[in-house]
Amino acid sequence: MGKYRESDGDEYDITLRLPMQGRQQLQALDYITVTAANEQPVPLRQLTDPQFTTAPSAIRRHDRLREYLLTAYPTADMNVAEVTQGVLKNLQQLELPPAIRSGPAGELEAQQESFGGIGTAVLVAVFGILAVLVLEFGSFRSMLIVAGVIPLGMAGGFIALFLTGYDLSFTATIGIVALIGIEIKNSILLVDFTNQSARTGRAAR
Repeated sequence: MGKYRESDGDEYDITLRLPMQGRQQLQALDYITVTAANEQPVPLRQLTDPQFTTAPSAIRRHDRLREYLLTAYPTADMNVAEVTQGVLKNLQQLELPPAIRSGPAGELEAQQESFGGIGTAVLVAVFGILAVLVLEFGSFRSMLIVAGVIPLGMAGGFIALFLTGYDLSFTATIGIVALIGIEIKNSILLVDFTNQSARTGRAAR
């Protein structure tokens, strides 16, 4: 009939139901009949033994297999990546039956999906940039000077993540790529200005 929202943004469904006193009891199943092979009605009690038992409120499935999702919310002063690695390490120490498998989900699963094809895209982008630089400057020397800022930008980004305690998320990767792009643009301007000064005979400062 509605949703309940907590202060942290989580939402839960609100279900309206009748009081337990007004519900049918287990004995109501005695009045249910099923049709037998001779097309005669047979009481359900003669075929089964209905009884109450504990069961999950819903059954989740993933790839046709039953799935149980365990959710946790780390506090603001905890690193999600470190907590996830600690949980996975403890799960490996559990002696689970062969039919039960465990695996990460949440942010780690989203990160793995996001980075699934990013390696190939980065290699294609790097070679494309280097090819454009060679065509623009006409020499490998100028291209290497411009490309030399790429490892410096990546090193600076990784050091900043390490000092601040953040992990390499998809957002951080986009930021590092943007930083490298800005550095390459500045390097292109500097190298181009230096080449123009050398051709005109002016001393580079």
